[in-house]
Amino acid sequence: FQQHHGNVTQLDHAFGNLMDALDEEHLTEETIVFFTSDNGPEGDGRGDPDNPGSQRDRTRGSTGGLRGRKRADFEGGIRVPGIVRWPCHIEPGTESHTPVIGSDIFASACDIVDILLPTERVIDGASMRPAFDGNPIARTKPLYWRTHISPQDCRVAVRVDDWKIVADETLTDLLLFNMQDDPQESHEVSAAHTAVFPR
Repeated sequence: FQQHHGNVTQLDHAFGNLMDALDEEHLTEETIVFFTSDNGPEGDGRGDPDNPGSQRDRTRGSTGGLRGRKRADFEGGIRVPGIVRWPCHIEPGTESHTPVIGSDIFASACDIVDILLPTERVIDGASMRPAFDGNPIARTKPLYWRTHISPQDCRVAVRVDDWKIVADETLTDLLLFNMQDDPQESHEVSAAHTAVFPR
């Protein structure tokens, strides 16, 4: 736990210095801040009681009851907290349950400063700016995750609205979950929703 708590303390201190610098330079009101974390806690969560502090002991952290851990495309491996601060544009203390992904930050920054997205390359993200006002995000592509070192049963995931598909390494074993009803991904529901996910 010392390593984990030390990292959190150091991050808190450094981020506080950054926020103080914005205040000192009178840039707070015109700066948007995106803050998020790395994905998924390491290891199996049990640690190594015989070698506290060792590399093998770096298995701390909680998924809050979500399925999977780091490197998995289940929610425990990909869902992270995010905070956005934009004075005079986002009401402090508001919450959004609209799912976003890291690639949305670029599209959001371009939207905020009124720069068109590049057209000579593929842009996967969408502006999350509508979510700041409680509106839906206009996506042309679904949320998508793919990992090469994850457990073989969850190498790829796609999410559209409340529906999420998790696929194995060969893309032949597909699981369907309704994230609104079942964020823990406990109940595979493809048989009950053939209109959403025909087999």
